[in-house]
Amino acid sequence: MLAKELEGKVPPRIAEERGKDISMAGSLNYTADRGPLSVAIEGEMLVVRTDVRIHAEACTKGRCYAGCDPVARTTASVPLRLTSEYRFAPSRVTAQFTQPCKVRALGGFVQVDLTPTIQGQMAPALRRVEQDIDGKLPPIRPQAERMWRELDKPRELPLGACLVTNPRGISQGPPSGTPDSLKARFGIVAYPEVYTKCGAAPPPRPLPPLGQEPQMPPEDDLMLAIVSPLASMGGAFESASPFDAGGGRVRAVHAVVASSGSSAQVDFNLRGDACGDVAIRPANASASAPQR
Repeated sequence: MLAKELEGKVPPRIAEERGKDISMAGSLNYTADRGPLSVAIEGEMLVVRTDVRIHAEACTKGRCYAGCDPVARTTASVPLRLTSEYRFAPSRVTAQFTQPCKVRALGGFVQVDLTPTIQGQMAPALRRVEQDIDGKLPPIRPQAERMWRELDKPRELPLGACLVTNPRGISQGPPSGTPDSLKARFGIVAYPEVYTKCGAAPPPRPLPPLGQEPQMPPEDDLMLAIVSPLASMGGAFESASPFDAGGGRVRAVHAVVASSGSSAQVDFNLRGDACGDVAIRPANASASAPQR
């Protein structure tokens, strides 16, 4: 549980000061102790709250003549959207006094509001709390780099085939969670292909910057391309079962598949009840009529 982990990380006493000069009111002694931490998910922020109870005393000439016990509502906010470097953005801790600290000086003739002084003295302590929270958040980039390396590896499939994922990018979807756990959704842009066999592994690609996709759907489409040498496709034509054509049974023989720019062209012979040469071209795909 995150609240329990932070309880052990953030010390109960977050600030203490003695002998702080407050001009004609003398000097200020104070301590600031936090209460229990509460954790919530609000929108896309992790929010940690606690009440800081402060005991302050105004002193002069070796004695303390007045005191107060203000309370500051302290809120730490952590963005759940990661940066492009797969890191949590820095947290932000603020304190809002729910009641001020005012004392009377010079025999009660002058009232001094010590709230701004205490608030200013607490600022460095709040920055330390920010550092404590940031240090407790899990590192995401090492995990992303390991996943990216695994995605980029060719994978052998049954019957000697090979799957190449070809990852191109990673995006983060809308974050969510509960006080007990954080949930982050990620989408991978890839161009998977299946080859007849695995070749030499390509050089590893560096982890790309993390993208953002606030409207990421719960599911996505997967289109898988099967990549094989063109020469093997000719054999596929020849090994196909005979089929009906013009009322008779025919089959393809002597099939040749060759590249034509970014497309392919096919030439083969028909044998059977109908026979002849057939040519398939990428532009305005046409075929010669079978001859008997």
